[in-house]
Amino acid sequence: MAYTRDGRPTFYFQARTAHGRKLMSLGTPDRALAKKIEAMWEALTYEHRAWDCVEPVLQRQMKIAALFDLWRDSGRNVDELRRRLHDVDLEPLVADFLAVHKAKVKPDSLEHIEFHLRHLLPEGQSFARSRATVEFLTATLYAYPGKPGTIRKVHSDWSVFFAYLTDVRSLYERNPMEKVARPPASKPIVRFYELDVVERIVAAQPTAERRALFALLYGTACEITVALGLTRADIFEKRKEVRTAGTKTHTRDRVSRVADWAWPIFWAHSKALLPAAKLFPNVPSRYTASDWHTETVGLAPKGLGLTQQYPMYNARHHWAVRQLRAGAPIKLVQEGLGHASPNLTLSTYGQFRPSGADRDRWEEAATEYEKDRREGDPDDSESSPVVDSSDRSSADSSADNPQPLTHSRGGT
Repeated sequence: MAYTRDGRPTFYFQARTAHGRKLMSLGTPDRALAKKIEAMWEALTYEHRAWDCVEPVLQRQMKIAALFDLWRDSGRNVDELRRRLHDVDLEPLVADFLAVHKAKVKPDSLEHIEFHLRHLLPEGQSFARSRATVEFLTATLYAYPGKPGTIRKVHSDWSVFFAYLTDVRSLYERNPMEKVARPPASKPIVRFYELDVVERIVAAQPTAERRALFALLYGTACEITVALGLTRADIFEKRKEVRTAGTKTHTRDRVSRVADWAWPIFWAHSKALLPAAKLFPNVPSRYTASDWHTETVGLAPKGLGLTQQYPMYNARHHWAVRQLRAGAPIKLVQEGLGHASPNLTLSTYGQFRPSGADRDRWEEAATEYEKDRREGDPDDSESSPVVDSSDRSSADSSADNPQPLTHSRGGT
């Protein structure tokens, strides 16, 4: 039973330990609270024999008031209390995870991952392992200020981080993000410029290097980040092709043919460079190129003052739509874009494949071609001449010495 000692404003009690009893301070002048703390101690030591739960207090690693708070928050459940006592602060592990993950992604991607993780685990603020429940993660994820596509990316980055904590650090038996619902993928809206507008955007660039960069981005499906890493050795002059690396897996590396309208602009800048020289050394980053593009399509007089202003990334849309409108196979467009499967390409750009009216027009053109070709060949039943009896002898002689047929179009 709790009692005062020497008139001090603090209650003491005889605490049960594994080796006997020990006089301990309850750390509170409130008698009612002191009795509750003493009851907790007796329940842990006498009823549950949970000596490991009281050991941190006996070793002066934590105060008895902190143990009582955990006991109350855990619903007076010993197993839950043990889990909370052995909790781990996850915030310092973010830096360890980024150090391990650094070799697997590009620097700008690593910055995005860190930004997403710091939204969940702010730097310098403690975050206990037990806080990462499915309910908490779900609420925090959907409160993220971004579009569904961005939230899907955040979900992926959090999943990778908690997989590291589960598989490498063994802090979880199962990745808690597996039960956090991921927003469904929304069908992307394909916005793009037609070729006449693209040519104006490219021509508006003040330097040959910038014109070549924009011609490459609109004339192929190459991403900005990949384009800035290209060298002169990546160009195949005879085939008018550029070797571009995939941004996700090595299997998506591809060779892209530069469009005929873009090749002269691109080649005029690139042909004088040495094989190991970068194609665009004066472009600091992809953000700089995007800013240039925004200025170009923006308001006059500096920009073109276009009614519809699309970001630099939509250059890939222009290339894909142009290819499909021309009747290119979906597999070719998929490889050019670096998509993992044709299904992704079809779901995004399938609406731009030739329509039924286009196929009917092609079929009519093919039919007309066949009719013209057949009209040029003499038909036995219609175009063979009627042989008169008076000319039978000459016809027989002709049969003995056949002559080559002459087509109506002048061919032999």
